[in-house]
Amino acid sequence: MKNISVIGSGTMGNGIAHVFALNGYNVSLIDIAEDRLAAALATIEKNLARQVDKGAITDSDKQKAIGNISTFTDLKKGVATADLVVEAATENVDLKLKIFKDLDGLVKPETVLASNTSSISITKIASVTSRPDKVIGMHFMNPVPVMKLVEVIRGYDTSEKVTAGIMALSKSLGKSPVEVNDYPGFVANRIRNSEIDWEFPTARDDGTPNDPVTFDHARANTWGGEFGGEGGNVSLRPDIGELVADG
Repeated sequence: MKNISVIGSGTMGNGIAHVFALNGYNVSLIDIAEDRLAAALATIEKNLARQVDKGAITDSDKQKAIGNISTFTDLKKGVATADLVVEAATENVDLKLKIFKDLDGLVKPETVLASNTSSISITKIASVTSRPDKVIGMHFMNPVPVMKLVEVIRGYDTSEKVTAGIMALSKSLGKSPVEVNDYPGFVANRIRNSEIDWEFPTARDDGTPNDPVTFDHARANTWGGEFGGEGGNVSLRPDIGELVADG
């Protein structure tokens, strides 16, 4: 996979585009309005500049990443060459179903369709396409350039080949992916809720991994990390998802 299309240029979408572009992928960032795309590019450039200032990347890295991003308001044009589409639109079931139904008729037969959803069933999303074996969840944590965890969510029909490919792709971004089954809350939200309720999730719940290694891995890579080695501890507060930076 080399050509990545990202649908939605908000906080998650521009963060996902940032990470792919910085790691050498060709990124098509898609949204419905030029002003949204301009704002997303400004955010990406600002965050890349911050990484340069902290010594995490070079100015050359920054320029190459910016050069790897193209923007589109036309969905058909934006996904024409995509090997992978990552949908990062508003967390609305009807909207996502429409997007995936439209995508199914626009992309190449071999293109993998991923959703950044944090809660909507991947199996349900896949059901509106003719390629349920190539539909998968790729749930990045916010802020995307900071957080290491990526939940790779298998729908009922997601193939082993696609799952393995997305796991490997996530690692190529410097992320720490964890494979989970399609169950409400996946892993990160279940851990967050358990942190709030002071109770560790122990029930397996319809096959969703709950072994200590999986949960420890997800917890360690969700609640803490560093922005490209910039210094200062960065964590997500489990109650409100607020970025907190100390130091």
